Amino acid sequence: MFPDNYLQPRDDGLPTRPVGEWTAEKLWYLERYLSQTLTALRDKPWRGLHYIDLFAGPGKGRTSAGDVLLGSPLLAVTLKYRFTGYFFSDIDEAYIDALRQRCSGVPGVRYFVGDANEVVNTVTEIINRIDREYLLGQWSSMNVAFLDPEGLELKWDTVETLSGVRRMDMLIYYPQMGINREASKEYQKSPPTSLDYFFGGSEWRDVYAHYPRRELHSRLVELYKRKLRQLGYKVDFDISEPLMRNKRRRAPLYRLLLVSKHPLGAKFWRNALAKDRYGQKRLL
Repeated sequence: MFPDNYLQPRDDGLPTRPVGEWTAEKLWYLERYLSQTLTALRDKPWRGLHYIDLFAGPGKGRTSAGDVLLGSPLLAVTLKYRFTGYFFSDIDEAYIDALRQRCSGVPGVRYFVGDANEVVNTVTEIINRIDREYLLGQWSSMNVAFLDPEGLELKWDTVETLSGVRRMDMLIYYPQMGINREASKEYQKSPPTSLDYFFGGSEWRDVYAHYPRRELHSRLVELYKRKLRQLGYKVDFDISEPLMRNKRRRAPLYRLLLVSKHPLGAKFWRNALAKDRYGQKRLL
């Protein structure tokens, strides 16, 4: 295989991550949102435009049918307009080695190996240092974080840490199926459990105890959004969060939540959701 395959959705001989067929839909919305954001902000005097992907993987995924997909980090580096800096981390060193090789010709990339919930402290320190280096006529940096674990690995503390950066939009994986599956078991355990870490406390336990199962999802999403608003984010209940479903059983798997502290973030997300990847208009 040749290096020109590295940034293409083709097999290049490097490791790939197994992904579900629904992953293409998720990545479709991510790519549209990032493109909307960069197109709108490209001519502004930002100190930096940063993309943070704390669960980056190797950069490519492979479905059970054998199709190779560009993962979120490679989608970000191959957009028409570019970020000035990229922060890619993964707990799997082999994945980061593969991603580093694929992005070898891309400027401004920093790589980290480790737990995303620990790496986030280093990433935010770097971005905050960039913002402190004042240059006349420039704005502080604009940042987008894609938080896309495979399950319940994302901790609330990580979301809270990122929120401390002045301009930080986040696209967050909300594991609906995982929460529904684990809630009954974790409720019986003493805190802290993975759901306590995910929600940043034990409030979810009160929700679980006081509402019937048919209301559990909506109540827990409401709790999560309320906590995001307490961090200063505008969380618009009118914006539809795309729901990824199992293709065979149509069972709900997870949602994507976009949070921004500026109205433009919601506007870009609405535009990104206007059509699905088959070109069909979505009802928002």
